[in-house]
Amino acid sequence: MFLFRQAVQWIRKKETNQNLKIVTFNDNDFLKHLELAINYGYPILFEDVDDFIDTVIENLLDRDVKGE
Repeated sequence: MFLFRQAVQWIRKKETNQNLKIVTFNDNDFLKHLELAINYGYPILFEDVDDFIDTVIENLLDRDVKGE
């Protein structure tokens, strides 16, 4: 757990100047933040991710997305 917290702190410090967005799946607007991050190349960090990963994220990780 210590290494995980250390990694999160490192990401926060490294990406803060690059418009890092920190969201959780419980945030009402996490999809909007994700869309902006993808469209504009902003880093995004999902916190408090347990066993549940939103289907949208799974599709992104699998690169199973279709452009509009």
